Amino acid sequence: MSDELIASSAERDIDVPLAKLLEAAPDAMIVVDERGTIVYVNGEAEQIFGYAREELFGRSVDVLTPVEIRDRHKGQRDRYTRNPHGRPMGQALNIMARRKDGTEFPADIKLSPLTTPRGLLVTAALRDISLQRQTEERLRTYARHLEVLQADIGRKNVELEQRNRELEQFAYVSSHDLQEPLRKIVAFGDRLKERCSEALDDRGRDYLERMQSAARRMQLLVSDLLEFSRLTTRGKPFEVVKLDQVVQAALSDLEVAIERSGGKIDVGELATIDGDSVQMRQLFQNLLGNALKFHGKGVPPRVKIWGRVEDAGEAGAPAIYELHVEDNGIGIDPKYSERIFTVFERLNPRAEYEGTGIGLAICKKIAERHHGSIQVKSEPGRGSDFVIRLPMTHPSRTDGAGKNMKPQQAEAAPARASTGRHAGET
Repeated sequence: MSDELIASSAERDIDVPLAKLLEAAPDAMIVVDERGTIVYVNGEAEQIFGYAREELFGRSVDVLTPVEIRDRHKGQRDRYTRNPHGRPMGQALNIMARRKDGTEFPADIKLSPLTTPRGLLVTAALRDISLQRQTEERLRTYARHLEVLQADIGRKNVELEQRNRELEQFAYVSSHDLQEPLRKIVAFGDRLKERCSEALDDRGRDYLERMQSAARRMQLLVSDLLEFSRLTTRGKPFEVVKLDQVVQAALSDLEVAIERSGGKIDVGELATIDGDSVQMRQLFQNLLGNALKFHGKGVPPRVKIWGRVEDAGEAGAPAIYELHVEDNGIGIDPKYSERIFTVFERLNPRAEYEGTGIGLAICKKIAERHHGSIQVKSEPGRGSDFVIRLPMTHPSRTDGAGKNMKPQQAEAAPARASTGRHAGET
C-alpha cells in the first residue's frame, strides 16, 4: 500500500489496517459517511466503475447509481442511516450500478455500518453479477424450452399410444380377416385331396400340395406378425421371474422337437429377475427352437444355457444378468449378426429350414421391453452364442419391491436338464 494511500485513508478516518483489508478484498469496497459522501474506495472499485479514486472522494455515492433512480436511492439511504444494520449479499434485489462511461450493470451489495469518533461510516462491498444474471437468464430460457419440449413429448407420447392401439386393432382385424380365407383354402384343399385325389394326375396333386403349403405358411406368418405387434401393448406387468422355471416350461413345450432332433440341452443354475414371465418363456422357446432347427446334417443339436451376474457399474443402477444360449449349430456369418434380428430376415432357403423370419425379431423386442439387449457371437460351422443382457430388478415390478430386490447370484453350473439350440431364425 503506497504512502499516498496511507495518508489519504488517515485523512478520511480510515485506519491503515482497515484500508489494507479493503484493498485486499476481492469485491469493490466503497466507504461512505452518513450523508452518503464517498470517503474511500479500493482498487477493485476503480476497476469496476472506471473512476480513479481521486475522482470519487468527496462525491455523493449517488454518482454510482443510474440517473433515473437517484432520488429513490437517496430516500433509501436516508432510511438506512436512521437505522443502520448489517445486510448480507443476496438480500438486495435488482440493484443496478452505473460506470463512469454511463453503462449500467446488475450488482449485489453487502452493507456494514461502522461507528467512528467522527460519525457513522458505511462500508459497501459491491459485486458485478452480470455473468450470474446472464446465466440465470439462460437457465430460465432453457427451462422454458424444456417445458415446451416436455409438453411436446407428452403430446407425442399420447399420439404414439393412440397409434399403438390403432396398430394393435388393425393387426387383430387383419389377422382375423386374413386367417378366415386361409382356413377355407386349407380346409377345401383337404376336401379336394380327400375326394378328388384319384381324379388328379401327379401335376394336379403337386399343385394342390403347393397351394396348401403356401396357405399354411401364410397362416403362420399372420400369426407371428400379430404376436410381434402385441409384444409391447399386451405385455404383462413385471413380476419376480425364476428363469430356471421359465426354461423348464419352454423345454416342455419343445419336447416333441427335442425328441425328433435327438437334441440335448444342458441348463445351468439361473437367476431370479424382474420381468414378464410369458415373454421370457417365448424368448427361450424361439432361441431353443432355432437351435433344434438349425443344426448340421447328422449332427444332433447340443445346447448349453447359463448365466452370470455383472456389476451395475453406476451407483444405484440394477445389477445386470447376462444369459448365454450356446449351440453347436450351423452358425452365422458375423456380417449378419445384426441383420438377423430384423423382421422377415432369412439367411437360409425355406426348402432347407422352415420359418417366417420373425422369431429373432421377437426376441430382440422382448429384450428391449425388459430394458436389455440381445446379440450373437457366431461363425459359420462353429455354432452360435446368443447373449441376452437384462437388468435384474425393475422399479415397475407389481409388488413394489423391484427397486430394492437384491440380485441372486447365479453362475454357470453343470447341466440340470437334457433334451437343444441354433443359428438362424424361427
